[in-house]
Parts: sequence; C-alpha cells; structure tokens
Amino acid sequence: MTERLTYIDEVCAALLDDTERKYIMARTHLEQVTAANTMPQEKHADQIETARKDYLRSSKEYLAVAFKTKFLGVDLKKLILVGITAFAFSTLQLSAQDLPSCPGSNADPSKFCPVGQQWSDAAQDCIVMA
Repeated sequence: MTERLTYIDEVCAALLDDTERKYIMARTHLEQVTAANTMPQEKHADQIETARKDYLRSSKEYLAVAFKTKFLGVDLKKLILVGITAFAFSTLQLSAQDLPSCPGSNADPSKFCPVGQQWSDAAQDCIVMA
C-alpha cells in the first residue's frame, strides 16, 4: 500500500496550500468589499453577497481538504498501527489458550489439559483449577 501512496504527503501539502491560499483571498476580498462603501447600495449589497458566497465555498473546500489530509496523513497510520497491534495480541491470546499444558516429559498426552485446567484422575477429565 505504501508503494502506491508514495507522493501522498506531497499531494496533501499541495492541496492544502492551494485551498488555504484561496480561503485567504476570499476572506480578504469579503473584508474589502464589506468595508468599501463607494458604490450604490444595491450594487454594494450584491457584491457583498457574491463575496460572502465565495468565502463560504472556499471555507468548505479548505475544511474538506484539511480533514482529508489529517485523516490520510496521521490518523490513518495510527488506525492501521492500532489495528495490527490488536490483531497480533488477539492472535497470541487465542493461540496460547489452544496449547495444552505439559505436566511432565513422561506424561500421557491424552491427559493434557488446556491452560487453567488440571487433570483429575478421579474424574478422568480436565477440571478447572480452583
């Protein structure tokens, strides 16, 4: 998977830089249009509305790219690492439970019991240790 994602950090950085630049430009333009009051009221209101829509659109794009970059960059690596670790521990735990205990080298293999149990000669079966 890492072979196919060779340039993921570079691509995420490029997209984040581009959307951040667009966001800053839209925010600055909205501030300038809102502060300017040199044109007729109706035209000024239309320009403010257009600048506000551009600002909101660039804000959404910036948030989407930032979220995706964060998810792909750091959180996905952590998620994969946690998943692999949990799988490894669960596999080790299950395999340890399946192994019979060895009471001695000359013991009868039919009398081996799972971990936590002990052979009872009286019951001729494995019983839970108290």
